[in-house]
Amino acid sequence: MSTKYLVATLALLLLHSSSGQECNKQSFQRLCVTDGDDVVLENERLSMTIKKAEGQITALYYNSRVDTNIKSTNLLRGGSGYYIAVISVDGKGLTTGPDVGEMKITRNADLIDLAFINKNTSNWPIHFEFHLVLEKNSSLFYYYSIHKYKRDGYTAGQLRWAIRANADPFKYYSVERKRSGPMPTQQAIDSARSVQDWTYMFPDGSVYSKYQQISANEGINSVFGIYGDSIGLSVLQTRKEWVSGGPFKQVSYH
Repeated sequence: MSTKYLVATLALLLLHSSSGQECNKQSFQRLCVTDGDDVVLENERLSMTIKKAEGQITALYYNSRVDTNIKSTNLLRGGSGYYIAVISVDGKGLTTGPDVGEMKITRNADLIDLAFINKNTSNWPIHFEFHLVLEKNSSLFYYYSIHKYKRDGYTAGQLRWAIRANADPFKYYSVERKRSGPMPTQQAIDSARSVQDWTYMFPDGSVYSKYQQISANEGINSVFGIYGDSIGLSVLQTRKEWVSGGPFKQVSYH
């Protein structure tokens, strides 16, 4: 995924505000943030734990109104690659990611915006920052990133932000209400034969790939996601400034 300016919303299918106070993790009492090596960002519906040095969301909990078990289930799993930049500097290709040197907190009674700012420009010679935004009493959080050129000789092949879901609660996928189906269990994937990048062949000869869930961006306002019996994760495309072409053109996401 390549993008110059991306605003994406991750929505969970899922009053008083004291944003100046610190959070009690998974309390779901108010809009709040606690700064530290692990940042806690929370409102009445969501609770996120973020590894500050990389800006990685390591835990995501949802205060479900219909399934009390979901409240104590981390909807994410471990793994790397939450932000990957595949770039070229003076003709030399490399893969890198943010090394957060500063986190800025902007907040008012209605929202909190966390800005994670990259400090290492020696191998990634741009100004880069990405933001996570949470509003009070909302089951949505927002992601957007800002990239500014600092010198010539820099090109970007892929700029990718991702989260990795816990496979257990999610059984199905749906793309733009046109393509949908069951997802294999993590146990089935672990025992399948790898054909190529995130593409697996099962003993019965069937094949599953995450690229079955790919969604084109141009000309549509698309939604796709993964869903379970009482919970879901959806990605909502909110803006299209970044579908303009050139070195930061975004073709698809999945």
